[in-house]
Amino acid sequence: LEKNYGNAGLNLANFTLWGILHHSGLTSKKCQFFYENEQTVCFLQRNPIPCAHQPEAGIEFGFYLKYMPQLIINNGAQAWSFESFVVTLADEIAQRHHDMEDALNMGIIDRKELIALIDDKFKDFFSGNTKNDMMAKNLLQKLYHSENDQEFMPLLSKFIVNFYTNNLIETSRENLSHFINQTGLATRADFIVRYPEIAIEDVEKIIGFPSGFKDKDDELQLFLKNRILNSFEVQRMDGKGRFVIRRLFKAYLTNPRQLHDSTILSVFRNYYDHSSKMYEINKLSLGDMRDQIDSPSYKSDTVFQIALLRAICDNISGMTDDFAVSQYKQLYG
Repeated sequence: LEKNYGNAGLNLANFTLWGILHHSGLTSKKCQFFYENEQTVCFLQRNPIPCAHQPEAGIEFGFYLKYMPQLIINNGAQAWSFESFVVTLADEIAQRHHDMEDALNMGIIDRKELIALIDDKFKDFFSGNTKNDMMAKNLLQKLYHSENDQEFMPLLSKFIVNFYTNNLIETSRENLSHFINQTGLATRADFIVRYPEIAIEDVEKIIGFPSGFKDKDDELQLFLKNRILNSFEVQRMDGKGRFVIRRLFKAYLTNPRQLHDSTILSVFRNYYDHSSKMYEINKLSLGDMRDQIDSPSYKSDTVFQIALLRAICDNISGMTDDFAVSQYKQLYG
C-alpha cells in the first residue's frame, strides 16, 4: 500500500489504482458533434457554434493526472498488472452479453437472427475438435432449437460467457508461455526482479483473444450498436436520460448548496489538492463551506469552478437511474 488518502480515501494499492485509471483510457474518443469545414464548429446544439478545441484527436482527462505519482512502484516504474488487462476484457464480455440480452428483451432482434449472426461471425472459432469447440457447437445447437424463453436466456448467457472466456484464457495462456520463454523468466521471483524493466507496450497485448477474433467481435459490436443503440426505443430512453442529467447538472451548478454534504466536501478537497493552502476538510466546517461555495470569490476562481464541475459530474455519475429520476422530481416537480 503506497498511500492512505485520509478519511476520504479507500487506501488502495498502486496496482489497483493503475487498473482503475486505465480501465477506459485517459483520452476521450473523437467528439461526435465536431465538424470541420471552413471553420471548426460544434453541432451539439441545433445551430452550429465555433469550437476552439481539437476534438478530432480526443481530449485528455487531465483531472486524473494528479494520481500519477501514486501509480508507480519504488523505482519509478508504472504499477501495471496482468490482472488489470483481464478486468478490462472481462468488462467487454459482460457488455456484449448485456447488449444481446437487452435487444432480445426489447424485441429489437429475434432469437433466430441473433444466433445466426453469432454463427456467421464466429464459426471459424468453434469449427475445431477441441473440448471448448465441441462445447460451443453443442450450446449453439441447443440455442437454435430452443423455443422456451426461460431456457433460452440462461443458455445464451452460458454460451457467450463460456465462448469468449475460453478463447481469452487459451490465447492468453499461450501468449504468457511465449513471453516467459522469450524473457527467460523461470519463477515469480524472477518476474518481480525484472518487472521494472518491462515496458507496458510489450505486455498489454498478452492478455487477449485469438488472431481475428477481435475483428469479428468489432463487427458484432457495430451491428448491435446500429441495431440496438440507434433504435427508436433506445434513443427515446437515451434522450430522456440525457435530459434528466442535463437538468440535474444545471440545478446543482446554479445552486451548489443543493448538493449533498459528501459532494460539498469533495468540491473543497478537489480544490485544495491544487492549492498551496493548508485547509482542514471535515464535517465541522461544512457550514462554512456551504456559505462560501456560491460566493463571488469562489465563482471567480477558475480552479474552484473546475473542482465544482468535477464533483457534480462524480455525483451524478454515481446515481442509479431511479435515484436520478427521484432527484429530478424533487428539484423540478
